[in-house]
Amino acid sequence: MSTMTLKDVGYTYKSKYQTVNALAGVSYEFRPGYFYAIVGRSGSGKTTMLSLMAGLDIPTSGSVAFGEKSTKNINRDKFRLEHVSVIYQSLNLFPLLTAIENVMFPLEYCGMSRSKAKKIAVEKLESVGIDKPKHRRLPSMLSGGEQQRVAIARALAAKSEVILADEPTGNLDSENSLNIVQLLKELAVSENVCVIVVTHDPAVAERADVVIKLSDGLIVEGPAVNERDLAEERNIEIVNYQSNIDSKKTEWNLNRKEMKTQHELTPGNANKHTSRAKNMKMLIDQNKKRAKQTSLE
Repeated sequence: MSTMTLKDVGYTYKSKYQTVNALAGVSYEFRPGYFYAIVGRSGSGKTTMLSLMAGLDIPTSGSVAFGEKSTKNINRDKFRLEHVSVIYQSLNLFPLLTAIENVMFPLEYCGMSRSKAKKIAVEKLESVGIDKPKHRRLPSMLSGGEQQRVAIARALAAKSEVILADEPTGNLDSENSLNIVQLLKELAVSENVCVIVVTHDPAVAERADVVIKLSDGLIVEGPAVNERDLAEERNIEIVNYQSNIDSKKTEWNLNRKEMKTQHELTPGNANKHTSRAKNMKMLIDQNKKRAKQTSLE
């Protein structure tokens, strides 16, 4: 997995009447497996920074690089298709496509067969808690939280290494907001993706691994934790996640054995085993008698 690196990034908006320095020399390295929150008041440069990382534009100065390649020197449309997914507050789901069709769309657009795209879409929708009866519903037939999950499933289906989210909980109630944030944090660990969220919500920032504060186009606070300690903690989380999977597999195998044992011990099966045992005993006794008669003769 590649890192997203910003080096002395500046961005200037120019109009007929004024020039605005949205970013004024931002440098930071975003790593896979972490959940980042970018905070700051309106106009601090958060959304501009997110747009540059998505390759929607290039910086006025400095560079944004994914791995070793600067976004100035790559096909940015292809970059978004293959490496980065953006989740907007407005979701940007196709209103006349069902949930599963929304997730399938970018896969089919890239040339994947419809059957394979459907299989992946079902898997990703279920992984974010959207059950099969809702796969065929239009976005307007889903709740705000469910629509946001569909948008996340679409990002996962594209196998994006970086998920950028602009106020993903802005239109949700507090309960759904926390569910979406928890889901994104778990995905950072389980899928080893880099999740970067722009937010005004303190509750979202509290759950991030790293909090970066912007003011007047500059990073004024962040990271809010020691990344070396966080890396050790993250490794523990990944091990624990794998342990949970192994535990579930063990539990499943034990349940299978228990079910098999119970099946064998049902009255019908128990009678069959008893009958077989009696027949075997009779054959053994008959052979013993024949052997005894033969020895006497």
